[in-house]
Amino acid sequence: MRATILLIAILMGCGGTSSGPSTDGFQVVAGANLVDTALAKPAQALTIRVNGGDSGVAVTFEPVPSPLGGQHTTVSGLGSTAFQERLDVVTDRRGQAGARLWFGSKAGDGWIRITIPSANAIDSVRFTITPAALFALSADPSDTTILLGGTSTPRIGIADSYGNARPGDPYVLRPKDDVTTATGGVIRGAKVGRSTVEVSAGNQRGDIYVAVAPAVDLAGVTNAGLATVRADGANFRLIVPVPLPGLVSPTRMSWLPDASAAVFDAVSVLYIARKNGTWLRLTDGSEAAQAPIVSGDGQWIYYARQTQGTWRIHRIRLDGTGDELVLGDAVPLTWPAPSPDGKYLAYIAANHELRILDLVSRVSTALHAPAATPAWSPDGVDLGFICADGPCLIRPDGSQLREVGARGGYTNGLSWSPDGRWLMTNNFVVQLVERSTGVAVPLTTRLGVSAVTWAR
Repeated sequence: MRATILLIAILMGCGGTSSGPSTDGFQVVAGANLVDTALAKPAQALTIRVNGGDSGVAVTFEPVPSPLGGQHTTVSGLGSTAFQERLDVVTDRRGQAGARLWFGSKAGDGWIRITIPSANAIDSVRFTITPAALFALSADPSDTTILLGGTSTPRIGIADSYGNARPGDPYVLRPKDDVTTATGGVIRGAKVGRSTVEVSAGNQRGDIYVAVAPAVDLAGVTNAGLATVRADGANFRLIVPVPLPGLVSPTRMSWLPDASAAVFDAVSVLYIARKNGTWLRLTDGSEAAQAPIVSGDGQWIYYARQTQGTWRIHRIRLDGTGDELVLGDAVPLTWPAPSPDGKYLAYIAANHELRILDLVSRVSTALHAPAATPAWSPDGVDLGFICADGPCLIRPDGSQLREVGARGGYTNGLSWSPDGRWLMTNNFVVQLVERSTGVAVPLTTRLGVSAVTWAR
């Protein structure tokens, strides 16, 4: 009998007992194109008849490894429970031989290679593994930010317990609050806030999160200079190129009152960058300088400077001249924040204590501890800061202390929107907090800037 080495056969049909295609070496009697779910053991065996009908002919059944990996289909003899990667049997008196299959976990097409050494015949029979029962839901993105009135269309993944996708399964999105609405697969921002949206498919349930932010632009520092970006992470734009060293890690950025320029720190050096494209180093780096902020009249830049191992509060002119000590002590003094009217200076003293200095009388008053990163509201009525584990507001006389927003994991930085409606904090991600209601909106979409403040 002449040798045949055939390409993988594309055998149509769904298995059963009817005869299947034949080769010069054998014919498929049953089990052509078997279909079942992942890790199933189809009741139907794969059975072939060797051409000529001889008994005792050696036959090998061997699953072809899937190029996708993870399939690992195995075979066993008829009536046996010993599944293995290769089965060697001989034909019965009718010239037939068979094997049972134990499907692997990877959905898709697979092949059983059948070899008859005496006939020099090799061919393959296809089988198909389909996903098992619905087991898991996933969403991309599972936590995102959209603008008020904007939309998000998450990609919902429905899979079995082995990770095989079930793309034909229907799913439902159902908001658990009034912050968003959902129509079909589209989520729309109905009001500013944080929304939880339930995803359901079959008996599976899961939640995704959508922050609905006001349509505002933010600004910050990158390794390439100053940039702006929308609250949902879109419209990133470099506005003032400044060649900065890598890993700049700025602590604060502050605009001049007329918004013509901004000051910031990078690697403990102060910079001023103007919208006309020019920029200037304000300090030489011989002593660390951090947390710069422009005074309400736009004449001075207050900042923290480390001299002989101790942090003190200095101020410097916009052209880098006139550097002078404002407040010094044996203990560290950091994060200066001049009031909008220029009468007071808030700062953080030893033991994380929030203090206010009267710049005329030079009397310093303790307001709260622990505290970090104070910032005055534009109207001068409130002083915002990070208290124990969240954003707080307090009046300059120490009254009306109150927490706003959500607690947990706050880092350096707190700034106000120009209209005083919003505070912006860092809580692993940038977060907007509405002053009047305390509603917190985490901007979970990556912004790509550091020392974030409001665009001007």
